[in-house]
Amino acid sequence: MRDIKHYKHYGKANSLRNWYRVKNPLRIAFNFIIIYTARYLPSIRLKNALYRITGAKIGKDVSFALGAIPDIFYPEMIEIGDNSIIGFNATILAHEFIIDEWRVGKVKIGKNVVIGANSTILPGI
Repeated sequence: MRDIKHYKHYGKANSLRNWYRVKNPLRIAFNFIIIYTARYLPSIRLKNALYRITGAKIGKDVSFALGAIPDIFYPEMIEIGDNSIIGFNATILAHEFIIDEWRVGKVKIGKNVVIGANSTILPGI
């Protein structure tokens, strides 16, 4: 069972239509610029430093492969243990929008873990 918090959406349209009410759009813009810049950088050390600026907790010797990306809305809810590898084009999400609600949950990836290429890690894992 995933450990997530549910937030009911009471609008007419789906919950993603009101994304700007979930988190400050300026903060999301900042996160977007930092995360998408880091996503394609060849320097693993610089990637980790940039992800830490957004609030993600990145352990020692963590390696993000090309195209791997942490959550833009809630990077501060992501924790990755020492010596782990996040594979090519992997996505780590700490939030999800569905039709009538949105959900948020911490993501904790342990030490010495390999997340395979093109994987998606959902909130609350």
